[in-house]
Amino acid sequence: MLWVVRTQLARRNLNALDFKMLLGQQLELEKKVSGGDRKSGEFKNQKKNQRCQSDTIDSPGRTRNRIAKAHNTSPETVARSAALYRAVEVIKEVSPHIGQQIQSGELKSSEKGIRAVGRALKQADKNQKAQIISELEVDFSKAVKLSKIILASLEPARARDAVAKEVFGEFAFLNFPVE
Repeated sequence: MLWVVRTQLARRNLNALDFKMLLGQQLELEKKVSGGDRKSGEFKNQKKNQRCQSDTIDSPGRTRNRIAKAHNTSPETVARSAALYRAVEVIKEVSPHIGQQIQSGELKSSEKGIRAVGRALKQADKNQKAQIISELEVDFSKAVKLSKIILASLEPARARDAVAKEVFGEFAFLNFPVE
């Protein structure tokens, strides 16, 4: 699968969304599972070349940096692309035709909005997921706003206030519930 993704990324006629989706998919396929013994004295005393015989212990961001360098982008772009890819995959799980519309470009939305819907579908409880799914079927922009509100309720107060201001504008305090 990784070979197919790399071959597709080498094409010149990819649009921006396709490139980002493939870049994110490449990162997801190449990421290694974090783990292993990193804190013991024995691990710290080993020489660097002896630490990872099977190369399973990798410093965070190393794969992201390598992919970014190979495709002449920044590591942050690779991370955002992976988040976009994961979000579209989550959306595809609950509504396959909406996921297909996003990937084909039929459904126009910001990448930030797509990532918000994906994160909300992953983090929300059953009732909130049902609300988002029903909005997805009707109006994607309303699903994005609902997702941002749900994510704001799950995040600390400062982030919640910033999202409320973005969604409701200058008078966010009038429309957003206060705890």
